[in-house]
Formats: sequence, C-alpha cells, structure tokens
Amino acid sequence: MSHSIYEEFWHLVTWQDIAGSKDEGNYSEWEKGERFPKEKATNINQWEELVKNFNDRVGKILDYCSNGENLKIEAEPGLTIGDALDCLAVHNAVHFGKILAIRQAIGAWPPKDK
Repeated sequence: MSHSIYEEFWHLVTWQDIAGSKDEGNYSEWEKGERFPKEKATNINQWEELVKNFNDRVGKILDYCSNGENLKIEAEPGLTIGDALDCLAVHNAVHFGKILAIRQAIGAWPPKDK
C-alpha cells in the first residue's frame, strides 16, 4: 500500500476543507506537494480529530445546500457550487474506496458483527 488508512483519510479531509472553505493557507501547502501528512499518526486522538473535522464539514455543506439556489452560485467562472460538490463527492469516493481496499488487504473487511 502506498498510504495508510490514516493518510488516505487525512488527504480526503484536508481536500474537503480546502474545497469547502477556500482555505488558501492549506491550498498553498497543497500546491507545494503536501497532499499527505508529513508524519504518521501517533495516537487515537489524531484519528478522532480527523473524523470530527470530516463530520463537521459535511454538516456545514449539507446545511449550505439545503437551499438549492446555493448550488447554482458560481464558485469560479464556469463552475457552480453544485459542480464543485460533484467533484468533491467523486474525490471522496475514490479515497474511501482506497481505504476499503486497504482494510480488505489487512483482513479488516468486512467488519465483524457486533
């Protein structure tokens, strides 16, 4: 595997934050090649923070999109918010697919029954 589950999810969450907030600071780092974390996760709190950030951003996006008119707003010339969210959904699906493949490779999929 080229990346760990944490690294794939970090990438997904970081790009979601950039796309969802136009975070120029994160984007400038992204342009420099910081597409995956520089350091490995060392504790469960780092994972839990990523999950919280992901869920918070998804909640904000859903709230914003509850007004369908917002989807028609141009994010940049020729690209609506709806278009940008379509791209984000595909991006997230790719990385969630990679996470699933890693879990399959390490024998952690399917999840055990509770």
